[in-house]
Amino acid sequence: MRYLPILTLLLAGAAILVGQAPPESCCQLRLSSEAKTPGVLAAKVTNMNQPLVTVHETSAEADLRVRVTSETGREVERTPYGKRLLTRERGGRMLLRELRAGESVSQELDIRRLFQLTSGAYGVTVVRDVIIGETRVPVRASITIRLP
Repeated sequence: MRYLPILTLLLAGAAILVGQAPPESCCQLRLSSEAKTPGVLAAKVTNMNQPLVTVHETSAEADLRVRVTSETGREVERTPYGKRLLTRERGGRMLLRELRAGESVSQELDIRRLFQLTSGAYGVTVVRDVIIGETRVPVRASITIRLP
């Protein structure tokens, strides 16, 4: 019985923290792939409803986390270059883009450089982080692409 006030305080604090976490729906990530350049994805992140969202931009290869699966659902092997990217430290330029509600930023990524792709259909899932206040929020999208 003497622990009830402490437990109540802990539960109230947890509810406040959960309530403060920005939802993933704050932003939308859209993927597209044009037939004339198969394997090149355009990833566009849009601030849907937040006063301000910050996007760190270095390069598409560093900013976008990509998973590719074959038609059978098996994960596709990375190229040697794609494997090196997983362990490479981020470096070079970094832009901080501040997006107001309705604004967006786009990047292009050639997944043929990162994954061992042959002709066929592939499922591609992309995750990209945005920052709201001091909280990192992952937004994700998926697309099916076809390579000739």
